[in-house]
Amino acid sequence: MKWMISVVNDSVRPSITLLMTMILAGCVTAHPLTLPNGAQGQVISCNGMARSISDCYVKAGEVCPLGYDIVDANGESHPMIVATGGDLVAGSVISRSLMVHCH
Repeated sequence: MKWMISVVNDSVRPSITLLMTMILAGCVTAHPLTLPNGAQGQVISCNGMARSISDCYVKAGEVCPLGYDIVDANGESHPMIVATGGDLVAGSVISRSLMVHCH
């Protein structure tokens, strides 16, 4: 496997810093979807290193105030390296999701 490293000039550095902050911090979101059985459900995402699956459960409680059943839960981590003006920044992109059926 070949790694391609490019040098980024200083004018792009603030954009890369913002991007890295967003990737590391993440946010918790909920979106409606149709479940495999045809019922309506919610997919809740709690991505980022500053989040945990607990954040997904809290959001599920908010969008399903009468309770919910967990249909599926996933979590993945992917390594990432970004070149910034001669420096390399390494980290992980972490994604988590919870699929629920509200009562």
